[in-house]
Amino acid sequence: MQTYGIFYNPTAGNGAGPANAAVVKRGLEQNGIRGQMLNAPTKAAASALLARAVHRIDALVVLGGDGTLNTAVSAMISEHCPIPLGIIPSGTINNFASHLQIPLDVNAATELMLNGKRDTVDIAAIDDRQAVVSSLTFGRLADIANDVRQQDKQRFGKLAYIGTALRRIGRHRSYNIEYQIDGEKPGAMRTWMALITTTPNIGGKQYTTAAPAHLHLSALHNIGIAQILPYLHFVWTGTIGTTSTGVAYLTPQTVKLRALDNNTIDTRVDGDPGPTLPITVSILPNYLTVLGI
Repeated sequence: MQTYGIFYNPTAGNGAGPANAAVVKRGLEQNGIRGQMLNAPTKAAASALLARAVHRIDALVVLGGDGTLNTAVSAMISEHCPIPLGIIPSGTINNFASHLQIPLDVNAATELMLNGKRDTVDIAAIDDRQAVVSSLTFGRLADIANDVRQQDKQRFGKLAYIGTALRRIGRHRSYNIEYQIDGEKPGAMRTWMALITTTPNIGGKQYTTAAPAHLHLSALHNIGIAQILPYLHFVWTGTIGTTSTGVAYLTPQTVKLRALDNNTIDTRVDGDPGPTLPITVSILPNYLTVLGI
């Protein structure tokens, strides 16, 4: 009998993780698969638990949003053990599941996961140790997101970001960041906010040209009156419209990022605080096998 780990974040989304995990376990057992609950009180404890578990289970089912997925896939990367992944989206931000057209209903997502299909998808890695499942942001957008409390995200959803975003407009200048693309000569670019994704769409919405096996990098150079509407659109949807002014679009396979002018620049990875620059982000083509797609 196969064993699937069931990893859930009790605080993700509306806090329904335990009940949803029980639904998934019943679905697995009805299909002759043993379900093993995996849960820990902190992110560090969860990472340690998953690092051990991925070596002894046949697949991992993750209930939560992009942040919970990141914890799970980061364990696979750090352990060099990419086992098949089932996704039951139930977090505040579910961009990766939306891209894969996985339904938000737990029963429908479980049924899809058990349909016998599977396919591989691209993800990215930071310094070969942390996953980027859906997106990485840095610059002022990451500063904004890091200011929003988890309880406000749960209570207000995306609206929690708007007030903070409006207060930031005009208060801060761009960061000076060094970009090195695919081993070429590094170059500096003023960056107010930037987004790196593993796919050409976010939240199911296409925002740039598809480029398989490449990262998708968009950088807004500065913020002013002319950019307020594109900026608020970015905060609300996670996308930058292709008609926005002052935006650079790149499709590297690897990008090295370094802060200049002695700035400390934080990142936001799959909706959670990430490492500070310098970092190297690399695409991992067809790394992850997802069940049901």
